[in-house]
Amino acid sequence: MPALPETRDRTAAQGRGKALVLGGGGLLGAMYEIGCLAALERAAPRGMPDFDLYVGTSAGAVVASLLAAGYTASDLLDSVDSFSPGKLCRLDLNALLRASVRLPYRWARGTLAGLFRKPSPVFGALALLQEAVPAGLLSLDPLVGFIQERLRSRGLEDAFEALPHRLLIPAIDLDTGERVVFGDPQHVRASVSVAVAASCAIPRFFQPVSSGGRDFVDGGIADALNLDVALSWGAREALVVNPMVAPLNDRDSRCLPSPNGGCGHVAEQGLVATLGQAIKISHMIHSATSFHLHGLTHPEVRVEVIQPDRLEVDLDSPMDFRGRDRVLALGKSDGIRLASRLSADL
Repeated sequence: MPALPETRDRTAAQGRGKALVLGGGGLLGAMYEIGCLAALERAAPRGMPDFDLYVGTSAGAVVASLLAAGYTASDLLDSVDSFSPGKLCRLDLNALLRASVRLPYRWARGTLAGLFRKPSPVFGALALLQEAVPAGLLSLDPLVGFIQERLRSRGLEDAFEALPHRLLIPAIDLDTGERVVFGDPQHVRASVSVAVAASCAIPRFFQPVSSGGRDFVDGGIADALNLDVALSWGAREALVVNPMVAPLNDRDSRCLPSPNGGCGHVAEQGLVATLGQAIKISHMIHSATSFHLHGLTHPEVRVEVIQPDRLEVDLDSPMDFRGRDRVLALGKSDGIRLASRLSADL
């Protein structure tokens, strides 16, 4: 992991910085965060802690941006219907049209180049299709409009400087591989709404989001939490909400139904479930290593982590909104447990 940049925020550097770090996890991850924080807000003796800094990655960027704008977690819980996929993204018909126009040319080029000759005509065709398929089938333009409207409702401009709280949103430059932290004056400037969309642009699902002539994708590609961003700004206390954990399917503690009856394996659930589980396992291992490393490099920082129990999460796709109510309930339950163990001055 690269060295942390020098501390930039003097108030935080003096040891008073309290950060809320919200990780990725798709729409269901956002539901977990909202449920958890709303329950904490209502159950904690002194309510929600007063955070100096908000760091949001991917879906966590949506929630963090609204909290940094002054919304409460209860406000978000009351308007949870507005987070439905149909209101935050749309099919990018222009991208599909451009791809269809390019396909005949690329097919002719592949034929002339012998792409479909033996010994690998099938793989040649797959390679051609991979080039022709758009970078993403869905546009996040509705999400940009959603954030803009929410900011206007608070009387705020769509700018990081206009927010009442410091907000930092990581995203990845698709061409260079650089992690850019929007909201950091030393990085690329962008509006809050565009920064949120950039951090949410999960490859395979969404078109990359452009800003300043650069294309950005999901800020959780390298790190679904980006706790080091909060530490680099001098946070001395951090509450990390990590929605994305891999379900435990040991067939002793739980039974994942098999299509053939009885308890089965994740692989029997198909490609989407298998890929989703693999991504969550990777994130889980990386997060554990990251927490250990930050504990060694920043032993003075108190980090409280809240995340679902692996026996309580399912194999749902993170974008499957049908699991909303169950995930909200899980977040609320974990938020209540968190309130009972947090000290009053976190």
